[in-house]
Amino acid sequence: MKLSLSISSCLASLTVITSQAVEAAPNWPRERLISFARELTDFVFKNHVVTDPQRPVYGMTYEFWKDGKQVQEFGLDSMHDGAWLMSAMIGLHRADPSGGWLARAQKHLVPFYTNMLINSDRLFPKMQPTNEDKKPFGSPIKGWAPRGWDDGLGFQKNGMKPIAPGYFTASNHLAQDLADALTNVWLTTHDPRVAEALKALREYRRDCFGAIQGVEFGAALALGEKMPGDKLPVFTAESLNPFYTGSVLRKKHGIPAYDDGLAWQYRQASARGELSPEFAWHAAARVFAVAKSMELFCDTRPWRDGEFFFDIARHPSFVEGKLDQTARTSKLIWGARGVQLAWIGAAVLPTIKAHPEVWAKIAPKELASENVPARLEKLALGSIDYWHAVWKELGVIPSGWHRDDVKANSWLLSDAGNYAHLLHCIAYMLLDHDGKAEWQVIQAQTPSKPLPCERLPESVLKMLNL
Repeated sequence: MKLSLSISSCLASLTVITSQAVEAAPNWPRERLISFARELTDFVFKNHVVTDPQRPVYGMTYEFWKDGKQVQEFGLDSMHDGAWLMSAMIGLHRADPSGGWLARAQKHLVPFYTNMLINSDRLFPKMQPTNEDKKPFGSPIKGWAPRGWDDGLGFQKNGMKPIAPGYFTASNHLAQDLADALTNVWLTTHDPRVAEALKALREYRRDCFGAIQGVEFGAALALGEKMPGDKLPVFTAESLNPFYTGSVLRKKHGIPAYDDGLAWQYRQASARGELSPEFAWHAAARVFAVAKSMELFCDTRPWRDGEFFFDIARHPSFVEGKLDQTARTSKLIWGARGVQLAWIGAAVLPTIKAHPEVWAKIAPKELASENVPARLEKLALGSIDYWHAVWKELGVIPSGWHRDDVKANSWLLSDAGNYAHLLHCIAYMLLDHDGKAEWQVIQAQTPSKPLPCERLPESVLKMLNL
């Protein structure tokens, strides 16, 4: 559905949406954004990504790094981080095609994930069904990805002791993240190995659990099949949770530390073609509402853009119109995982800027004068700016960060997933600076023939008996 208004009414809408001033965003011109992205990428590939062809986990990304040690905690879904990093490299390629981002992904990350899914039945002979699997499998199958895998050279987060060679179980959440990242890779490369990996992932999920929307979408897209007809959400007042629905409508809502579901929906919307204004404003409203909620949480000083909750703690909720904890009473620390929210907001900026009439028509009167595009731009650049300062102070992008006098302690170790979300945010701000919507760039960069990833080194294939 497309909304159509007269030119005069559109201008009136634009006047409404820009009537409330927003503090100026930090100064991050294109060259500075690219320079910071390169610093982060060089660090994470040097320290988190396994680039030694004498290791069987070549191409894998360790979730953590500390004191020269590659660290993971199987229960914390280590495999997600490399998928996010792989996807971020594709986003940076779209924003800066000559920057070598795609080549880095295709040398290490894409071969690792495609090989793992296509050959999981041979790589993980002792795989076990998860508690999510409704139909246990009697023998190893393709399309199975462990949440953690180690060759014995990594270290455990707790105690920094060596990890014994082995692997952990799978999860539906990981399957969706892998489908999302591989879908993003396929859009730029049309790599047949990526399509094969998505197919294997889909078949495992179908056979043992059931159809999962994001997995079905990615496989159908890459295999040239009829796309699932799932409808994406459109902008309503309910999109403004948790802030409006929690504080005004007095419905119970927690403040999220991140929003994987919204990120997956954005990916699917951009993959289908033109991003609809109605969905773009839904996504923008969700992000905007989190920022407004964080401002309420910070009752001891103003909230700084980029300060998101550490992701594995219980976060504040609106109950009867008020937050059940605020900065004055909470012991929560900050984390960069929520930069995902900032990059989602940055990703939809070109579309919401072009369609102010959607907000003007549907936004509740209490928020009608808010300048949402300017606020989201400030949120994205402010998040980059905030974590850049942490990077300069600490030397890494940590998993957790101090919140005033509440210390992050053991969570100050380098976190690969947080680099990935920052890189995504930088990519989308580069596209917005250029006035380009990602779906347009995807179409413009569609390859005339497949761009296959590199083959794993022979030494790795030999160690894996492939």
